[in-house]
Amino acid sequence: MPQVSIQNALKQAQVPKTNAKAGQYEIRGPGGCTIIVCTLTDNPARVRATLNTIVRKANSSFVDGAIGGLFHHKGVIKASPPENTSLETAVDHAIEVGAEDVAEVDSLEDRVLQFLCEASLLHRVRGKLEKLQYSIKTAECEFIALHHVALSDADLEAVGKLYNKLEEDPDVVQLFDNIV
Repeated sequence: MPQVSIQNALKQAQVPKTNAKAGQYEIRGPGGCTIIVCTLTDNPARVRATLNTIVRKANSSFVDGAIGGLFHHKGVIKASPPENTSLETAVDHAIEVGAEDVAEVDSLEDRVLQFLCEASLLHRVRGKLEKLQYSIKTAECEFIALHHVALSDADLEAVGKLYNKLEEDPDVVQLFDNIV
């Protein structure tokens, strides 16, 4: 997760928001890429206006509701398995706890496995993995792209600028895309 996103989340946490609402905006970006912007705000109208300005200046557009079928909303849990746990055993554990898939992921630290599950089952699967002695590194819901888009260098540069502007907004919590 980018450091700017973490800083934005910390800023949001410091301000009490009793009426904060989660929002989701879908953007068609440069080169035909798709970006999902997740927000948390007490003023959705202000966020929409701010995002509208950012999106227009990036020669992009909102396509709310039009790209939902391009992503799966999944629970993603990254965990270190107990010592001497083979991948076959981890697959058995995934089936046992209700995860759909498990795979090894590159990590600079110890061995890390990634479990995928339905977003609604994230906390249940996490709890069951903890009972099986897995050390949970992260557990969050993510949008996983079904189809990826390769962009030219110019489009990648434009998307980078768009991302920077979006991440600067304190109400933006997470960004997801379908860029290779």
